[in-house]
Amino acid sequence: MLVRSQVSRSQLIREARARRALLVRLARTDINVFCEVVLKDELTGAPVIQAPTHHAWHKLADEHDRLLIWAHIESGKTQQLSIARTLFELGRDPSLRNLVLSNTKTQAGKLADSIRRYIETSSDLRDVFPNLQPGEPWGSNAFSVKRPTISKDPSVQTAGVHGNILGARLDRVLFDDVLDYENTQTQDQRKGLIEWVASTVLGRIVEGGRMRGVGTAFHPQDLYHHFARSGWAAYRYPVVDADGHPRWAERWSLERIAKKVQELGPIEAQRQLMCEARDDSTARFKRDWIEIGLRLGEGTSLASALHVLPPGYRTYTGVDLAVQQRDANDWTVLFTIAIDPHGNRNVLNIEAAKLAGPEIVQKINQAHQRYQSIVIVENNAAQDYIRQFAVAGSAVPIIPFTTGRNKAHPEFGIESLATEMSQGKWRIPNHNGKMAPEVALWVDEMLFYSPAAHTGDRLMASWFAREGARLGVRAIENHTSVDFNRR
Repeated sequence: MLVRSQVSRSQLIREARARRALLVRLARTDINVFCEVVLKDELTGAPVIQAPTHHAWHKLADEHDRLLIWAHIESGKTQQLSIARTLFELGRDPSLRNLVLSNTKTQAGKLADSIRRYIETSSDLRDVFPNLQPGEPWGSNAFSVKRPTISKDPSVQTAGVHGNILGARLDRVLFDDVLDYENTQTQDQRKGLIEWVASTVLGRIVEGGRMRGVGTAFHPQDLYHHFARSGWAAYRYPVVDADGHPRWAERWSLERIAKKVQELGPIEAQRQLMCEARDDSTARFKRDWIEIGLRLGEGTSLASALHVLPPGYRTYTGVDLAVQQRDANDWTVLFTIAIDPHGNRNVLNIEAAKLAGPEIVQKINQAHQRYQSIVIVENNAAQDYIRQFAVAGSAVPIIPFTTGRNKAHPEFGIESLATEMSQGKWRIPNHNGKMAPEVALWVDEMLFYSPAAHTGDRLMASWFAREGARLGVRAIENHTSVDFNRR
């Protein structure tokens, strides 16, 4: 028995060594294997496990010589694209000259420290690339590895914005979290940074050189957006994918995302987590106008139902339909408001789900029963069959809503809600600025609304409800539909 046990252990050791040797060989040509063999998690010290997002980034970095990635906070972008990729490429070609630019000299120095420590101390790195060793000079913000050629330019140098850059030629430039509030707020600041990069950095890239930018979004006219408009391949990696699933569930659960959204507030959450930049000076819905609605709605919550409709109040439910239950489709949203005797719009409830046809009809019936509301349902194309089905199956008062050019109408279109916000006509439920998740998503859709882009489902449903309140009573009384294109 003892002999058999010793043989089994010896066999396991041999298999483990063989697997390790295979991984080391693969790590010399496959950067994702390299990351799992060499990198250590900065929080736990355990070996890194590559997420699908990280695989996608490295594939893009292989394919594009000018690449821009907007990624959410704590996504691993610096470790993957600044540290690991620099080490991997230097291991394969020690003659490369790298510049890592960051927002400040201190921040850039931290990146240099990480790269330098891996080269100095990592036995895993030494196994993969035995010849990747410290050379001369070996400084804090600029250092060289041992290389077959003589070059006056360092292997790696780091600098902050507007800092000094050594040497005349660069093979790799990485812009790592270069932007911040200070260098993106005004037009002069944004222009100054773009001009400094053009005059100081871009001219040093050699033929065949590559540049990458990683960070979060700040302003539609900032340096990174300038790169995207200049032809760089540009990609956004928000914390959730198009279906609302976390991109890196092991690090960012839905619960953690929701908590962080409440902590950051709608604008910063959209920027830091969803990688969307916003310019309040050109936005249709101003931040200050939303704040008016929040102040007026302070201390109120969404209502699951109305047991009694107060005298003089009227209720409306706008329904933005998604008639196909597929992952790529929009959500069906039911947005219910109460209009008080003074004409104020009080948000009662917002429901969003991906539903099949019969489920949509059931939701419409339930909303009417819970809030005694008139329901406004879009009757464009395929959506009309839902409205007809709902009308045929119940006594719910339903107004068919026809959208078209009315959506951009200056007095009655989507943007008229912004005017009403500025006039204090809307009450947005919240407690000390903390909103229910669906309310926060509606606020996000307003803040980031653009007439040139897809209008958010919640914003569309709120517009339907408001338009029903504005014109619907007469339609119900006359048993006619309302074609808002004629208004």
